[in-house]
Amino acid sequence: MRLFLILILSLSWQVTANTNTAGFSYQQQPVPAWVELPMTQQAEPDRSEPVSYLLVDEQINWLNAEPVAYSHIAMQANTRKGVEQASQYQVSFAPEYQQLTFHSIRLTRNGDTKEQLGIADIRLVQREQQQERQIYTGYVTAMVLLSDMQPGDRLDIQYSITGTNPIYGGKRSVYFPLTWSVAVQQLQLRVLSRQEKLAYYSNQAGVAPQQRKIGDHYEYRWQQNAIAAVKAEDNYPQWFMPYSFIEFNEFGHWQDVVAWAIPLYQFNEPLHGDLQLLVKSWLAESRSLEDYAAKVVRYVQNDIRYFGMEIGLNSHQPYSPNTVFARKYGDCKDKTTLMIALLAAGGIEAYPALVSNATRGHIQRRLPGPIVFDHVITYLPLNGKDYWLDGTRSQQYGSLEQKGRQYFQQALLIKNGVTELTSIPMPSNTDGIIETEERFQLAAVGAPVTLSISLNYQQYEAESFRGMLDQHGLTEYANHLERVYQQQYPGADLMADPVISDDKQNNQVQVVASFSIDNFWDETEPRQELLLFGDYLERFMQLPKNTRRKMPLYIEPNVRVQHRIHFDLASPIDWQLGDLQVKIDHPGFVYQRQVDTSATSITVVHHYQSKSDHITPEQALDFVSAVKKVRDAMYFTVVIDKTDPVPEVELDLKQRLREMLKATETP
Repeated sequence: MRLFLILILSLSWQVTANTNTAGFSYQQQPVPAWVELPMTQQAEPDRSEPVSYLLVDEQINWLNAEPVAYSHIAMQANTRKGVEQASQYQVSFAPEYQQLTFHSIRLTRNGDTKEQLGIADIRLVQREQQQERQIYTGYVTAMVLLSDMQPGDRLDIQYSITGTNPIYGGKRSVYFPLTWSVAVQQLQLRVLSRQEKLAYYSNQAGVAPQQRKIGDHYEYRWQQNAIAAVKAEDNYPQWFMPYSFIEFNEFGHWQDVVAWAIPLYQFNEPLHGDLQLLVKSWLAESRSLEDYAAKVVRYVQNDIRYFGMEIGLNSHQPYSPNTVFARKYGDCKDKTTLMIALLAAGGIEAYPALVSNATRGHIQRRLPGPIVFDHVITYLPLNGKDYWLDGTRSQQYGSLEQKGRQYFQQALLIKNGVTELTSIPMPSNTDGIIETEERFQLAAVGAPVTLSISLNYQQYEAESFRGMLDQHGLTEYANHLERVYQQQYPGADLMADPVISDDKQNNQVQVVASFSIDNFWDETEPRQELLLFGDYLERFMQLPKNTRRKMPLYIEPNVRVQHRIHFDLASPIDWQLGDLQVKIDHPGFVYQRQVDTSATSITVVHHYQSKSDHITPEQALDFVSAVKKVRDAMYFTVVIDKTDPVPEVELDLKQRLREMLKATETP
């Protein structure tokens, strides 16, 4: 796979673009004099991968007004697939404030090196890779296309990117990976700065760059050889970083970030007349400040669609509330600014809060700086309570208290006097609830069976369901639901479209549907299985691909799921099942199974509740064992004996179900 380097001089170089666009350009110049070439390592390339990565050399010059980021990447293609990867190199930059310069593109074959810069096909394209997230960044990608590359060829590409986003006010940040998913033979990182004590942080123990003074400035350098590939395990928590990195920045302290951000969120213009009318109507309708705040949040979440034009200064600078209102769209910072302005119009003071969806509660380990944050929400202190409100959750309903629960764990409040991060309490109540009931009405053997289902989604699960329905529509959802049940019962047909009831006041959605199941009975066999599967727990009971782990394993937090399956029978049965109750209690979750019977029915309830958001690597094997036990208990069946030697009562289910039953549990 291609080696991805992340050099952050703006929020992050997650670079993108969309169609061929005129006006973009790059330069060709020799390697700058300040660049120091590393001593080349003479190790034999590892040919076990399609591409051997021989050198990663990243150097940053912060000595002048315009910072310069120099890169030298060397790789050897070992296979035809490797040639395909190496011969299509990509460099991305923001043309609004950055200049791309190529210094050299050399191809070496059998010791013979030829410069390709003059003949390589270099195309500048703008293609927005974040378009599916409704974010446009304005980045451009230079695609370097090499011809006549063969297995065994070595490619050396050297280039620089000059300039940084002016939104940072002259303060710089850089983020260097130290490990990747591929092996790297040689790594050199180098930063030139006028600061004698440039702040740095690495998540890899023992990493301390060498420092030396060179004239009137300082050099910070890190070198390493024979860097092994890191194989990331599956399903690790979002906040966990499997790859090592080191970062440098010039911001200093959290209060410096606050001072930088406060002016970005200050707008003194009066609200648009139509907005003032909205405020007036909401105030008239509201019984309390909380009621008014809930109306504001509902409007920003649902009437302002999510769309981000994060180009140049607007990577961090929100548009004004009036502009967001006129456009009827905005990203997280735009929605936050509008929400705060509308709250202020009702006499309520609120503040922007910078958070990290990726890092969450681990922000304090990072260097203070804007690049550690990837999201903005609103902090609302009101009548002795703290609310953390996310304007981008368009399907969130319920009370203000329900809306104010978030999982970001830490935030930097953009407020005068703030000098440190603020903790965001994790929700104490269950925040995602699924309650499912399936009722089977059995008739005579051979006759169709009726199945009625009720699905109840609450809180976050209700929001997810609304989002799905909004994207796909009722018809596609009905088809999906029918396909799901037909996988287990091929003769199942929806009798009508599902009926969906949305209780927005309590943030709940209920789905009711009925099926008619032909061919439910297997008339060729004397026995019939009744499936009492806890299918709706399946999503939470997946076995990880990596069971012996070095990385934590994610568990969806604050979730409760109950799946109830009930069979009504046409005649009495003398159930003799014994004790089939099951309870499996693990540090990550608890599962229970209850089995109840009457003369003409059997009911099984599967119940799951998470107890954590992850398990440690040391708990992984116990977790796998517990999940296997749960899956055994979830896939539960009973077998009914249908045989009857009296032919004249062949169609009488009461006679057919005289002899019953063996309890089996499907592995």
